[in-house]
Amino acid sequence: MADNLPRASVTLFFISMLAYLILLPFISYPVTTLLKPLPIVCLLGLTWTAMQPSVSLKRRLTAAIVSSLVGDLALTLPVSPALPVGMACFILAHCAYISLFLQDFSFKARRLVYFIIMLAILGSGYTYLWSAMGDLAVPALIYGIVLSAMVFTALQVEQQAGLIITGACLFFISDGVLGINLFLMPHSNALALAVMTTYYSAQFLLVTGLLLRNNHPKPQWEP
Repeated sequence: MADNLPRASVTLFFISMLAYLILLPFISYPVTTLLKPLPIVCLLGLTWTAMQPSVSLKRRLTAAIVSSLVGDLALTLPVSPALPVGMACFILAHCAYISLFLQDFSFKARRLVYFIIMLAILGSGYTYLWSAMGDLAVPALIYGIVLSAMVFTALQVEQQAGLIITGACLFFISDGVLGINLFLMPHSNALALAVMTTYYSAQFLLVTGLLLRNNHPKPQWEP
């Protein structure tokens, strides 16, 4: 998987990820604001130092990563608009990922079963958390729709499908656990650790999958 990917950026990603995960139970704002985004910054560096990424890929992947980075920063701030702002940023990130997945979109009916299972889980979780979300119920619904679209388009890619689909599913799992962590069990370090482990893994797999797809392309139409 590391073929044609800068080893320095990959190594820094894993070092910063492990450092944050180890320190997570012991730190809070403002230290979290400084440390949490570092692995995502490394993915941005990976994108810009990878071998010959196309202009379209670099632009859209940068949009996804930067939106995620701003969302990460927002979610660490002890202010009331932090969660809605974070949701909005990750909606933008998912839209950027969707645009990249659509470049390699090839509908596969057999993968619909996985998407249907995901929708069932999402619907059940949303219903369960509805009363706890309060004013955030509608923004969370909008976010869930965009997240579902991201997973659906990821399920339909052809190249580097294993990395991209796994990354999208981990993103879905991370957000599901985050919902429980935010609205039902806000003081659970175990859940917070699960959220960040799956989130960082998801971002790494999505970014590397897209970069490797670019390094081994097949003729395809790009909007």
